[in-house]
Amino acid sequence: MSAAPLRHVLLLVQGAISGLVGAEVLLLAAVERSPALLALALLTGAAALVPIAVAIGLAAGWGWARGAGVAFELLLLVSGYFNAAVLGNGDLVSVLSTLALPLALLWLLRSPARMAAWSGVGSPAGSTRS
Repeated sequence: MSAAPLRHVLLLVQGAISGLVGAEVLLLAAVERSPALLALALLTGAAALVPIAVAIGLAAGWGWARGAGVAFELLLLVSGYFNAAVLGNGDLVSVLSTLALPLALLWLLRSPARMAAWSGVGSPAGSTRS
């Protein structure tokens, strides 16, 4: 069995977690009426779309998706390290979402998928054209 389905699910879970953080920051920005928090909420919302775009790109077989995924996961690992070691934030959810999940996804992104997820889409097998 291929690790590609697990990789896609974990990328979508990561996007959902990031989206929840973005929604939380957006709510806090609205309550505090803070333009800085609003900018942070927009940045977080944009970052939440990256794992989803990577999952779609990997499923479609786009070459850039794997590199973008690796770069994003490395960025999360660096920020997770600073969050845990420098800032001392050791709660379980933070450690899992900024250290364990990126490590697992980096492991799953180490080699190209062994399944041709959407390669049969648009094939002439069922076409009536000659």
